Amino acid sequence: MTRFTISISEYDDKAKALMEYLKTLDFITIEEMSANEYELSEEEFEAVNRGLKDIDEGRVYSDEEVKKRIRSKIESF
Repeated sequence: MTRFTISISEYDDKAKALMEYLKTLDFITIEEMSANEYELSEEEFEAVNRGLKDIDEGRVYSDEEVKKRIRSKIESF
């Protein structure tokens, strides 16, 4: 089975109509999730903020630089 996630506004009439239609299809299972289920843990939130700070302060590497570093590490083994 393949799982898809769709976010639908509960205030949009077209979105509500779509949900009602989807509920009539026997091959679709709908699980409602509250916005709270998408919240980050304190640790995750802090990690994201550290990453954003690194970006702001220029502590980033280009894709090419990362590839070169990985290639160098592999070759050194």
